Amino acid sequence: MKHTRNILLSFTLVPLALVVMAMLLFETGLLESGMLAGADANGEFLAAMVMELLTIAFIPFALKMFKLRYVASRLVSPEALLRFGLVRLALVVVPMLVNTLLYYLYLNVAFGYLAIILALCLFFVFPTKDRCEAEMGNAAGTEEGLDANVQ
Repeated sequence: MKHTRNILLSFTLVPLALVVMAMLLFETGLLESGMLAGADANGEFLAAMVMELLTIAFIPFALKMFKLRYVASRLVSPEALLRFGLVRLALVVVPMLVNTLLYYLYLNVAFGYLAIILALCLFFVFPTKDRCEAEMGNAAGTEEGLDANVQ
């Protein structure tokens, strides 16, 4: 379980470090902000719509993923927790990183707000030791509840 938690934790912290590094590079002027601002209005609109839709879809799914019967019934080992945990974290950290980069490329605050919202969602899926144990425990409780419902 500790190994699984460490992998999940690193999968969370590495994208966060990349976001902070991108912020430092763009804010200090080492990388040019707004390189794509105004150059391609259609591309910016398309990117904004895609990222808004993905963010709106991914957040509720990531937050409720381990409550779904399909996922809960398969959370019986640390390997399953790792597999589903990586998917859940990817649903949050990958769009957060992309939104951060798009914010600095287009200087469109919509991307910044989406990245902030996704960063706030990390508090609800952050792989603490207690959360990992609880999610494995909830899976066992869900299976018992399913067996009781079948009988």
